[in-house]
Amino acid sequence: MVSPTEYELFVKELHEKILEKDGFKDLDVIHNIKVEGKSKSKHQIDVYWKIEIAGVEQHFCIECKYWKNQVKKSEVAAFITVLNDIGNARGIFVTTKGFQKGAKLLAEEHGITLITANINTTRIPALLRWSIPQYENVHFYFEEMPNEEIQKFQSWLDLQDNVPVYNSEGNIIDDIDRLVDNNTHIEDGHYSRELKGNYLKMFNHYIEIKKIEYDFKANYIDKLDLDGYSEAAEIIATYISKEKEVIFPLDTYSVNR
Repeated sequence: MVSPTEYELFVKELHEKILEKDGFKDLDVIHNIKVEGKSKSKHQIDVYWKIEIAGVEQHFCIECKYWKNQVKKSEVAAFITVLNDIGNARGIFVTTKGFQKGAKLLAEEHGITLITANINTTRIPALLRWSIPQYENVHFYFEEMPNEEIQKFQSWLDLQDNVPVYNSEGNIIDDIDRLVDNNTHIEDGHYSRELKGNYLKMFNHYIEIKKIEYDFKANYIDKLDLDGYSEAAEIIATYISKEKEVIFPLDTYSVNR
């Protein structure tokens, strides 16, 4: 069940994605802000952002209503009063059950965008399994160099602990154990991975790792398995008076049981 506050946050995320898609990547979209109007009164705005064009600020204000009934004309009229007091403000009214006819006509007259937005959730069965991953017969393939040098380097590596991994600029970006243990395998087997931009350092000489090969064992602990599910959600927004619908996955919606 979605709460009114969660609904506002989902509407915020929806418009962040719309703005980014339209080329506005660095706008600060704010949830639940007080904006002072020309009357010095402060108005609570559910979702808000502003854009400055030629030295003039344009305010964008969203009113959210997570309701079981359609929005009435009086609600739109109250929103228009707030927008007029703020000045240079564009209004967007978002709700779940739509708008009465009078509300639509008044919004159209004042240039307010009306949107019906609903959350569609999907439950995904999941099995949480506990394991103790084990890596054996680990072998590294390096850039081309004489065989005796490779053997010398491999022997040196086998004796080291917490060996750092560097990038091409000589900065530490990882360590050798985490480079092997990438936590992506679920089945036992022999695996290999091509690498790029990962270097080891021996005697002030950087050597690029080209590939890793190893045997992997999951070592599942069956008695600790847990049945459950995860949920994903998307928001479906329909623009009233326009033949337009947008659908985006909700990154902030994450439920596990």
